[in-house]
Formats: sequence, C-alpha cells, structure tokens
Amino acid sequence: MKNGQLGWRLPVILIALIALLVGYYWLHKPIAPEMLIHLLGAALDGVTVSLLFAIGGGLGLALLRRLHLIDALDLTAPERLSIAALLGVGLIALYGLALGLIGIFNTGAIWGGLLISAILTRRSCFRWIGEVIAGLRGLRPEGKFARFLMWITLALLLMALLIAIAPPFSWDSLVYHLVGPQRYLEAGRMIAHDDNFYLGMPKNGEMLFTVTMSLFGRDASAAIVHVVFTVFALVLTAALARRQTDETAAWLAATLVIASYNVWELAGWSYVDLALTAYGVAVYVLLMRWREQPDRRVLMLAGTLIGLAVGVKYTAVFIALGAGVLIFVSAPRRVIANGLAVGIPALLLFAPWMVRGVLLYQNPLYPMLGFGLNWDAARSAAFVRAGVGDFSKGLIWEYALLPITATILGRNQGEFVSFTHGPFLLTLPLLLPLVWRWLNDAAQRYAWGLTAMALPMWALWAYMGGTQGIGAQTRLAIAVLPLAAALGALGYYGLTRTPRKPINLAFIVQAAILITTLLAANEIAGTTIARRPIPWLTGSITTDDYLSTNLGIYKDALDHLATLPEGSRVRMLWDLRTYRCPAQIECVPDILLDAWSRPLQSGLTPDEIMLLWQAQGDDYLLVYGDGFRFFTYIDTWFTEDNLTFPAALRKHLRLVWHDSTGLYRLYTWLGS
Repeated sequence: MKNGQLGWRLPVILIALIALLVGYYWLHKPIAPEMLIHLLGAALDGVTVSLLFAIGGGLGLALLRRLHLIDALDLTAPERLSIAALLGVGLIALYGLALGLIGIFNTGAIWGGLLISAILTRRSCFRWIGEVIAGLRGLRPEGKFARFLMWITLALLLMALLIAIAPPFSWDSLVYHLVGPQRYLEAGRMIAHDDNFYLGMPKNGEMLFTVTMSLFGRDASAAIVHVVFTVFALVLTAALARRQTDETAAWLAATLVIASYNVWELAGWSYVDLALTAYGVAVYVLLMRWREQPDRRVLMLAGTLIGLAVGVKYTAVFIALGAGVLIFVSAPRRVIANGLAVGIPALLLFAPWMVRGVLLYQNPLYPMLGFGLNWDAARSAAFVRAGVGDFSKGLIWEYALLPITATILGRNQGEFVSFTHGPFLLTLPLLLPLVWRWLNDAAQRYAWGLTAMALPMWALWAYMGGTQGIGAQTRLAIAVLPLAAALGALGYYGLTRTPRKPINLAFIVQAAILITTLLAANEIAGTTIARRPIPWLTGSITTDDYLSTNLGIYKDALDHLATLPEGSRVRMLWDLRTYRCPAQIECVPDILLDAWSRPLQSGLTPDEIMLLWQAQGDDYLLVYGDGFRFFTYIDTWFTEDNLTFPAALRKHLRLVWHDSTGLYRLYTWLGS
C-alpha cells in the first residue's frame, strides 16, 4: 500500500459500518415511528402557521407603506412588524368570512386567495420575513438580569408550544373554538347553528384557525396560531414599556405577562384571548405614539385594530373603553373629530360580522341585546348570570382592593378571581407613587397616559365581576394585563434610579422577581410534564394515552360513544363539549346548561320533555354527574328545575353504561 492508501480496506470498513448500524438499529429503534409522524405533523403545522403570518405580515406592511404610515408612526422594528402582521391576518380573517358567506369556503379558495396576496405583496412579505429573522438574531440583551428574563420568557413560550403541538384537549376548544372551524369546513360555507350560540359570536380568531386547519386538516395548527399571537402580545408589551424605560424593564414587562400561570396556560390552547390581547396592546402602542406626535392617520389605524379586535371577541370593549378615555383626556376639545377618526374605521372593520349576524342570527351583535336565533332575554341573563355577581356575595371589599386581592386570592378556577396572575403582574404598578420623583417628565406623562387607559378598564372589570356571575374572570379583562405590566416596568425602572444607600431596594425587588419567576417556571414546568406532551411527541405514549391524561374520565365516555350504532343521536346533559364526538354519531350539546330547564320554563312537564326528546330522535342521554351537581348546588341559577330531573330520568330511561367513577352515565329509553 503506497502513500497511505486504504485500498480494499475502504469498502470493507464502509460495508461493515453500515451493516453494524443497520443491524443494531433494526432491533433497538431509539426513534419510534410515531415520533417521526408527530414531528412531521408539527413541522407541517409550523409551516402552515408561518405561511399565514408571513403573508399577513407582508400584506400589513404593504398597506402601511401604501398609506404612508411607516414614517408617520415612528415605530421601532418590533412594533412595526407586529402591527403589520396583526393588520394583515385580521384582513385575512375577514377574507375567510366573505368566502364563508358566499359559500366557497374550501381549501382552494382560501389558499388561492392567500397565494395571490403573497404574489402581489411579495417584496413586503420577504422584507417582513427578513426583518423578523434579523430581530431574532439580534436578541442579545445587556445585563445579567435582562438575559435571565429573556431566557425564562423563551423557556415559558417553548413549554406553551409543546402543549400547542399536541392534540387539543382544553374545554372551550372542544366547546366552540374548534367546533366552528370543523363545521365551516364540513359545510363549505358559513351557516347558522342554533345548537351552539357561541358560534354566532364574531370569529376572527377562529377564521384563522380554519385557514390553517384547511390546508392539511390538522387541528393542532390552531393552538400554534395562538402561540404566535402570544409572541406578538409580549413583543408589543415590551415595546410599550421600553419607550420610557430601559431594556431590562422592557423584558420584565413581557416576563410578568407570560409568567402569570393562566396567561401561559391560555397561550398553548386553541383559544383567542391572547389574540385579543395582542390587538389591544397594539392599540395602546399606537395611542401612546399619537399623544407624543398627534396624527389622525395613527388614530385611524388604531380604530382599524379595534374593529379587528371586536371581531375576535366582544370583550374588546375593554380596549375601546381605555382608548376612548385616553383620547378624551389627551385632547378634550377635539374629542368628536378624534372619536370619529377611531370609530369609523372600527365600525367598518367590524361591520362584516354585523352583516353576518343579521343574515344568520337576526341580530347584528348576537347574542348580545337579548334576541336572535334560539335566544331571548332569559337566556341572555342566564349566560352572564345577571345579578348574582360578587357584590351579592358580600365581596365588595375585594373589589375595592382589586389589584392586591386579585393577586393573592386569584387562583386557577377559584371562586373570586379564577386566574393566577403571579405576585407582581398587578402589584408592581403600586411602586409608581413611591418612585415618582425619580422619573423624568416624559416618563411621568407616559405613566399618566397608561393609567388613563387602565383605570376605566379596572372599573369595568370590577363592575362586571360585581354584578354578573361570570364577570370576575380575568380572562374577560385580559386586555388590561399589558398595561399593568408596562406600568409595573415603569415602577421597577424608577426604583433602579433611587439611591442605593442605605439599602439597595432595587436589588431586593430584583431578587424577589427572580425567585418568584423561577417558582412560576417550576410550576409551569411541572404542569407541562404532567400533561405529557414530550412523551407523546417522542412516541412513548399514544394519542389515546395523551388524551386520557388530559381529558380524564371524559375520554372513557368518548370511547364508549364510539361503540354505539352508527347514526345514533346522543343528547348530552350538563356537558358542552362535542368536538371529539365520534364521527359516526351525533352529539347534541347542553350548550347553556339549560337543556332541561328551558323547556320546563316554557311550560312543558318533565314527562313531556322526555317524550319530546324521544320524538326528536334522541337515542341516548349522556349525563355528566359533576356538571349536574355543580349547576344545581353551587351555581344555583337552575336549581329548582334541575331537581326535577332525577325522578323523570328513573321513570323514562334505563342505564346502559357508566364509567368507573360514575361521573358519566349513558341512558336509553325504557323498552328500547
């Protein structure tokens, strides 16, 4: 062998290496086939959602440039890119609505239109993508605390993404957020649904879910859309705080929001609350710019985003209220002109949903106003539990001290405020009066502006919580959280400018924030591990195992329903979830938990109700025992009516199945 050549040894070594590896991994298989399938699915979802937001970002950026708003707004790159994307995907949602109303709601029409938009705005699309990539590469905050906040925020987002890419299981997703897209795609058009009033509400968020689900038929893409909206909400929250603080305070604002346990939890679900939040904080950013440099075009853009926000969820009224108060106090003599500059675009962008409401539900603001398809004033009152809010429970003092009480007493699914905010999200703004003298004039004016928006929103939250049974939920007032985070960041920034002797208060508060954030991350990590998205992703557990973990005994009920004869009709009592109902049967949801009470109140007797259900074709009744007990003995709105159900049940039906705990019981008619 000359010059060190391997000669015949080279093919022998290569063949032996290949044979060794093939032989070893033929038996050992460290990568399960299911893992490859799940990773491929997640990749498809990621590509679909990326295409949606890239096209939306390019469309929004092109519109901002065409309207000469880029220079007028004086936005930073994160603000510009986020607002452009929110504008663009909002218009895409309305495009989906238009297709649904004219009856061509299918993959070809949806993505054909998006492709045309991408071609027409290709330069803006590539510019948007390029700037996003450049921004991600530039994430190098200075200072150890800022870097800690960045990494913990990214870690929390990653854990939300892990939940998002796995099969959906969250309650409202199975009640309506995914039910709507499923039905729209099946029907190929937008139609009225008298069995689920939630589908009559504006659905900009669900339209985007439908867009992504239509391409490959994958429902996990919806939750990934929500994660992206969460990112925009955090970016804009940081930008809102950054204007009059420093980089560390800006990162703190974002971390305060996502480290709130229930904000993180919502982020990984196919909900729309963080989409609403993103639109809200975009409006706050624009209005704070407008206060510094008044320009009516900025107000018009803010109005456009408000209109798109109302199209996401009616609770955008919080955003509109805060914006209206800020506009008034900033220029009271021009309130009419400025109000029209905001109000007209908002009305125009929400008008398509009002048209849809009139055409399909006989109510432009369905189900508000107390009338419309299968709706009346009694149902409207039952929905919000009018008159049985916390004031009727003697909880007035809790609302007088709302930031503190909502922080300490607020917990996941709690009675007072069913939301865990973390210790500092709502309380850090209370630093501001103490550090006011260390803020410059510009920062003080900025703080007043944020406060002018936040206070009326707090007042509305307190009023709703005090007078309505569902009103105390922070989720309904979630749009106020970025304002609290920005004010808290200002308070922290002021604290860092106070004297460091005799005690460095800024260091102590910083340490407290660091410790509590780590504790929050530990809790969130524990939840992520308990929900088992990583074992599902790696193929260590099956999809059925994953759903059993997260749906609990409801999964057993679904499995049994799958064994019923094809075409069976199952009426669900005290349960609203139908998204995972087996395809070969029909599930009728108890969507307002009044399926038994409402016919009683209309004058029917229990016997007549049972005969009516049998005549309508109900083959089975699936009774959720926990739901019956909760909405009879804890939430007492229908107590008197519900108490008549057990006797009628025994008289007309027989038990055919129950789960191991007895929570779910399936009945059929006597004699059948």
